[in-house]
Amino acid sequence: MESLANVKQGLATADNNRFLRYWWEVDFNNIGFSSINCEDSKNTNKKWFPYNKGGDYRKWWGNQEFVVNWENDGYEIRNIIGPNGRVRSRAQNTQFYFHKSLSWSKISSGKVAFRYYPNGFIFDVAGCSVFLDKKNINYIFGFLNSNICGDILDLISPTLNYEVGHVASLPIIFDESKQNEIENLVITNINIEKEDWDENETSWNFKSHPFVFFKGDSLSEKYNFWQKYKTNQFNYLKTNEEKLNKLFYDIYNVDGDHEIEDKYISLNKNDLKKDIESIISYSVGCMFGRYNLNQGGLCFAGGEFDLNKYHNFIPDDDNIIPVLDTAYFDDDIVGYFTKFIEKCFGKEKLEENLDFIAKVLSNSSKPSREVLRDYFLKNFFNSHKKIYKKHPIYWQFSSGKENGFNCLIYMHRYEPSLVAKIRTDYLHKTQKAIEQRIANTNTIINNSTSKQEVANITKEKVKLQKQLKETQEYDELLAHIANQNIEIDLDNGVKFNYELFQNIEIKKEGKKSKKLNLLKKI
Repeated sequence: MESLANVKQGLATADNNRFLRYWWEVDFNNIGFSSINCEDSKNTNKKWFPYNKGGDYRKWWGNQEFVVNWENDGYEIRNIIGPNGRVRSRAQNTQFYFHKSLSWSKISSGKVAFRYYPNGFIFDVAGCSVFLDKKNINYIFGFLNSNICGDILDLISPTLNYEVGHVASLPIIFDESKQNEIENLVITNINIEKEDWDENETSWNFKSHPFVFFKGDSLSEKYNFWQKYKTNQFNYLKTNEEKLNKLFYDIYNVDGDHEIEDKYISLNKNDLKKDIESIISYSVGCMFGRYNLNQGGLCFAGGEFDLNKYHNFIPDDDNIIPVLDTAYFDDDIVGYFTKFIEKCFGKEKLEENLDFIAKVLSNSSKPSREVLRDYFLKNFFNSHKKIYKKHPIYWQFSSGKENGFNCLIYMHRYEPSLVAKIRTDYLHKTQKAIEQRIANTNTIINNSTSKQEVANITKEKVKLQKQLKETQEYDELLAHIANQNIEIDLDNGVKFNYELFQNIEIKKEGKKSKKLNLLKKI
């Protein structure tokens, strides 16, 4: 390999927490996606650039999640000095930055997997990369993801670490009679994996949820067609990879098993609950204006928000969506979700589609809107947190375990006045609604002749009283923070900004101080 290509390790920042972000954390407008070399990147006036950090087992395409601060040709990284006065970072092999490559993760949990990275990426010390000319790239790519390459690497490196030297020493045999077939199979595999990767919100090339435009009259029909399509894609990819294995075993004149276990086909499989949660996630993105049903891709992820861009489905105007156990507000999240499903999939099938979603989410016999309300209240944020790798972009303000008050906001639309607005326009109205419900329970208890009804209403009253007490404590916390007019900086990332609203110390005269959270824990 080393006679045909440059096999290199990349950048070691010395402080990933400072210099790396998931791409969805920062202002999307401040990411330089089109740089082709370091000189070009200096002329973009961008701060963040795509970063190949290795990552999980995935072949052909993917693991494109990180960006690195390479502003001014990486000035900050190049000048991070340790206590001994020496530069801590290693900006090595910079002449290969932003060039297309074949890359693998240095440390693997099992088999090695190679991925294609187009122009535009800086590569990490753990995202080791092969740089070679266009003429041979797909042939060699096919070999690198073949079983025989894995067999050879297992002999060279019996541990789970695949070093640059191991890959550089791989023996390459060219067979021109099989080259076209191999290259066509590789190109097809790349396209299948790229499509699969871009179907997820965590791809910066995500356009729209596939269910929105997939054929089918109802959501269940769309899912059935989608399931068949994904199964066909999986089988197609598996067949292609097994063909490549057979071709390379023949080229190397070695007897070997060309078959592949399903777990080593790195394509996302159908998962009904996960897929339904993904359409819910996309809907919340549309509610906040991150996505726009009128256009594909990101519509807003930093900058000045303009409500006039949206026509088909209008996002929430104040970036506050209540998530409560009772519909106290017209712009409550269940109401918004119902409008979204109607807009995307039609009014005629609305109830059928809501029932389908509810049955996937829960075995409960409750009406679909109640199931959805429970999901948004108790499960949505956890699902969102998982999808976005514990770096959520939708933040849930929460009064506590009694669920007296909850609302979602979109981090990229945050303004310093937002906390005050949550308090005055939403929390206080929720408190009044709870107080009114308590008054109604008192009326029923005093006038009812049914012991069962009195018992049920008394139970509800106790819950409401707990919620009211919880919201009163939360009100003090919100007031404390609202007066500070906290600003956030997207460049600092989710975790730093999130902590500005957590572990808030509240002191009361004559009482022990308490530390409370405005947001659900991540």
